[in-house]
Amino acid sequence: MKGSKKRIGQVLHENGDFSKLQTVSKLMSRIGLLLSQCQPTETLSFEKNITIIDDIERNGYNFTDGCGKISYSLAKKLKSSLDSPSIPSNSYLPSVYQIRYKGCKGVVAL
Repeated sequence: MKGSKKRIGQVLHENGDFSKLQTVSKLMSRIGLLLSQCQPTETLSFEKNITIIDDIERNGYNFTDGCGKISYSLAKKLKSSLDSPSIPSNSYLPSVYQIRYKGCKGVVAL
């Protein structure tokens, strides 16, 4: 893959805010997520569907890094996109999902 420093900066900007990462290893890890494989299930509009919530931090420790919430209706949509013959469509609704979004990786729970 070939690109100018300007184009690389544009791609990073389009895929998240990396400015708060304080170590090179964490920065490289987040950029690596942009290049890794995953099974896309649902495409969301950031402005309409995603709300950023504050982390819970105490004494310099972050207790909620990578954790979030998911609505019941979106959980149902995700489950239907993941249904397969081995998982009947009328089975349980998972309550936790692993997600990747713009250089972020984490879990969301009902």
